[in-house]
Amino acid sequence: MQVNLRKAAAIQSEISSALREIEVSPYEVFEDKERVVEEMAEKTQEWKTNLLRKQTLNAVLYSIRDKVGQANIASGVSKLLTEERRINADMHWLEAILDKCKGEKYYSADEIVSKLEQLEKKSEDRENYFSRRGSAVSSILVRGSGVSSILVTREELAEYRKEMSVLKKQLRKINDSLLELNISTEISLSDKEVTVLETEDLL
Repeated sequence: MQVNLRKAAAIQSEISSALREIEVSPYEVFEDKERVVEEMAEKTQEWKTNLLRKQTLNAVLYSIRDKVGQANIASGVSKLLTEERRINADMHWLEAILDKCKGEKYYSADEIVSKLEQLEKKSEDRENYFSRRGSAVSSILVRGSGVSSILVTREELAEYRKEMSVLKKQLRKINDSLLELNISTEISLSDKEVTVLETEDLL
């Protein structure tokens, strides 16, 4: 049986869910002495049967994963997924930069020096003011003040926004390609795998 990658992903999810629901418990509490032998046989058979079901389903699951992995490489899906992760990482860093710069101002070195000089003058003026009055209060009111500035120019911010736009377009193109490949690329399930899946009502 041929199934596309999208269907294969759904089957893997169904198998994983089924595996979680199958309980393997080689332990039992007996309360009725008249039914100990019968219950022991039943419960032993039950957990051994469930263990076999788990092992069989798990074998099918990893067989499908192997086939999907090979199909992903052959079809180019793996390469696209790698590129998608790279783009998402680049977008994350750019978004962080743009967010930190939002509402902040950029000053040139000359502008910063000028503003620092103005702060120094204010500090000196205040010191003189309090000195004339014999006050112990000094320029501590402004000491430690500085000039805050982002380190990205307006032009650079504009370029980063353009880069974000380009990356978003690339990501949409990759997602479209992945959608198409997940539908058009197929793997083959063996007759035995089909039987197991049908028996478990997973196909």
